[in-house]
Amino acid sequence: MHFSSEDPTQLTSYFEYLEDVFQQASSTCGGVKQRVFCIADKAIALNTVGENLDELLFKAFAHLPTNISSKETLNLFVWDAKEADLTFKFPTPQILGNEKLEKITEHYFENYCVLFSERGVVFYAYDYLKNTAYVCIKDSNLLPNYFLASPLFRILKIWAKLNGLSVLHAGCVANENNAVLFVGKGGKGKSTTSLQCLLDGMYYLGDDYVLLDTSQPIPVIYTLFCSGKLHLNHITNFPLFNEHSIYRPNTEAYDKPLLYLNELFKEKIAYKRPLKAIVATQLTGNEFTSYKPMSAFEALKALAPSTLFQLNLGDQGDFAKMGNLTRTTPCFTLELGTNFQGIASVVNELLHTFD
Repeated sequence: MHFSSEDPTQLTSYFEYLEDVFQQASSTCGGVKQRVFCIADKAIALNTVGENLDELLFKAFAHLPTNISSKETLNLFVWDAKEADLTFKFPTPQILGNEKLEKITEHYFENYCVLFSERGVVFYAYDYLKNTAYVCIKDSNLLPNYFLASPLFRILKIWAKLNGLSVLHAGCVANENNAVLFVGKGGKGKSTTSLQCLLDGMYYLGDDYVLLDTSQPIPVIYTLFCSGKLHLNHITNFPLFNEHSIYRPNTEAYDKPLLYLNELFKEKIAYKRPLKAIVATQLTGNEFTSYKPMSAFEALKALAPSTLFQLNLGDQGDFAKMGNLTRTTPCFTLELGTNFQGIASVVNELLHTFD
């Protein structure tokens, strides 16, 4: 990651150029489609240009409320470069203050950031002061499932940090009153546990990323995306999910089939819940699922590394916040059984101890 202590003055004019390009794309493609919704009680305005972009990007946000009273709005302007058929100029290494542009994908400045991702398919430029981001997608047909599962995540993780929220790499489900957070590195069963609990009637807040608000005495988890993902060789264990999954083969070997869960479980996608337990999922090979207490230190080891690695924004403040979270929230190990149908009852049993 490349950091600069000062904003290059040329970046200001570059953002003006991006605004012009978006307007040109809008004229070429027949106008702008706008969706306004609420994440963690804050307004997001998604403005898209391109025949397919609105549907592709909004599906993961379709569960979020639209009754918004937020004072500030994050404005996202997104266009499909191939469909708009416009020549687009990326910022030069001189503008970004670094001559090795091709080797650096994230450039952070005092009031801006410029990001390249998905193997050059997506370009982001985010103006913190104006609360505005421009996103150029080279060709929407090239977008991998993991991008569609958490669209515009690279902007949203920075926006969350600027608004005092923390993005956690974790799954989360809830009952009517309280939430439990599933933590651990990839392949430890977070998605399986979250999705099985949803199948068995629990409320779902996410299987990969959720938002944490620690401004209240009891921390609150907010949903971010209504998507879910399972490995291609694992989703066959879930006939309903397998039937409704979307798989767009691409060059990303680790991409997974995608689920838009709001389409299947509209009433079971929760907006927010107070967090009452942190659970590290573990695969055991035993038939039945069980749980037992876990130390705060072990829970932090399960939560922090994957979160800091995934976000690539971690600093001592983020680590300290997670450390305080695990010290002040009851922590458990969930030893997952091979009988998936027994998982939700054990998680429910654990949550009911906090009602």
